[in-house]
Amino acid sequence: ADYFGLYFPNSNPIRWLVDDQPFKKQASSDRPVVMEFGVKYFVSNPQRAVHAYTRYLTFLPLKEDVAHGRFLCPPHVLLKLCSYAVHADVGDYDEEQHPPGYISDMHLLPDQTDEQEREIVRLHKELVHMTAQEAEAAYLALAAQQDL
Repeated sequence: ADYFGLYFPNSNPIRWLVDDQPFKKQASSDRPVVMEFGVKYFVSNPQRAVHAYTRYLTFLPLKEDVAHGRFLCPPHVLLKLCSYAVHADVGDYDEEQHPPGYISDMHLLPDQTDEQEREIVRLHKELVHMTAQEAEAAYLALAAQQDL
């Protein structure tokens, strides 16, 4: 099965681009075509994906879903997911490199608050000696544990 693909996000329901059909027949010609890359099928255990790139391509849209409020889970889990995402982006916390407010410009949650940012920073400080790939894997493992 194809786990990833391009889709038309403005269609209801969402329509996926079909590989063996001409693009002209699938796109509406009366307005600009908007397409997005997405995950068609989430695997139950993303860590078992053979290629690191496959895990990464699963991580990115999931991170976007969290940032836009489309991934629903308990608030403490969302904050932990965000700390993994921050760690994947900036690595280990370093007081000199990460001054107060260093995550304020990162879009991690819809309408993120200062209180949420403080908690994400606190959790990020606890993640030491973890590579970006390990942070992404931990993110996927925690997300996979949630009841959807």
